Amino acid sequence: MRRTGFLALAAALACQAPAGPERQRPPAPAPPASARAALVVRDAQAAAAAPVVQLAGLDRFQVDLACSGLADPGPFHVDVTSPRGLLYAQLPATLQLDAQGNGTASATLPVGGTPIETYRMVGTWQFALKGGSGAPLATAAIDLQ
Repeated sequence: MRRTGFLALAAALACQAPAGPERQRPPAPAPPASARAALVVRDAQAAAAAPVVQLAGLDRFQVDLACSGLADPGPFHVDVTSPRGLLYAQLPATLQLDAQGNGTASATLPVGGTPIETYRMVGTWQFALKGGSGAPLATAAIDLQ
């Protein structure tokens, strides 16, 4: 009976795909060196970005994106990370690029009536503009008090 268990284990291991470089996913293509992106997060009621925003009365965050020199228009998204370091949301960002690869987009993150308000999730919120699963094209942070 011990031999049967060993053979079953050996057969199961033999059926697994090999480990090593052939199993690794290739890295996402990097944007061209000339590509630039800016990410600005602000209180939707404020005209300008502020490094510190008060939770009381906050309806939503406005996320504004501006990109230049991009060859591929997407798909892009903004990863929103909570003060505890956990991914809170992924906001879709549809960039309309002109012939030179320049474009803008915006997204909103609701705050009022969400767990952010209910559980007073205050602290530094991180925002990262990403295309696919590659490295962030731009980042921003805002302190919620």
